[in-house]
Amino acid sequence: MPKEKEIDIAKALHPESDELKQDEDGNITATIVDEELDAYKCRFNYDGCVQIDTEGYGWITLSKENLYRLMLMIEEAEERYEEQDDEADN
Repeated sequence: MPKEKEIDIAKALHPESDELKQDEDGNITATIVDEELDAYKCRFNYDGCVQIDTEGYGWITLSKENLYRLMLMIEEAEERYEEQDDEADN
């Protein structure tokens, strides 16, 4: 698990990382920061998965903590999509 100081550095470099955002079309996205402090755009597709854009990079280095946070974001994105569906049905 990364040390608190490493997380602070990642947040300082990419302040909006690990925060879900929703665009005007309803798509949910986020930016994650890997262990090498590289930022990657993620798209949650309402299928229990995440699509990570690695264009321009040769690899992505994720720790257990990165993966855990990513799993939590997948779950949160799914909940948001379900709420959207419920609102649309009413």
